[in-house]
Amino acid sequence: MYLFFAGTSVLWTFYERFASDLGFSQTYIAETLSVAVMIGGLGAFVPAFLGSRYKRFWLILITNVCLLITLFLLAGVADESTFYLLSILFYFFVSMALPYGFAAVAAVDVKGKVVVLIPATMAVAAGTGAVVGGPLYVMGSSVLLMGTALIILLGLIVHFVLNTIETKRVLLDNVQAKNVVGREV
Repeated sequence: MYLFFAGTSVLWTFYERFASDLGFSQTYIAETLSVAVMIGGLGAFVPAFLGSRYKRFWLILITNVCLLITLFLLAGVADESTFYLLSILFYFFVSMALPYGFAAVAAVDVKGKVVVLIPATMAVAAGTGAVVGGPLYVMGSSVLLMGTALIILLGLIVHFVLNTIETKRVLLDNVQAKNVVGREV
């Protein structure tokens, strides 16, 4: 979750500068970012709509892959309408991924001690993303996008490693519980 939010903050902190470097006017950029936040924010409702019909593992993977594809497409954007659409999609997939991240933390935090730290973690991750994004932006827009994608990808890898470890622990606990029950009879 930390890496995901830091990664998205790498780009979002410098998104206006990125758009300006593409030659778009400040008015157009302001309108695009406003609409992207408004419409893209609706992505946060997708997890509620989908509920538990699909495994969170696959939904996190699909959401992050869509976000990475959006970043890849942003690297080649040349016109305003494409930038407009990709900006909405970027914010949509970020907004969609966050509830899944919160749910993943809550699922393993049975005592509720870690989940309360999510807002603080997001604040620190946003700051980290800004600090990392500055030098990447100076190196160029493609480096900024690549850095964003790599940090998000690293976060995805860490999530799946931790998910695999947690799954193995649960399976082992279940096997041990069955062995105990079998001995008691």
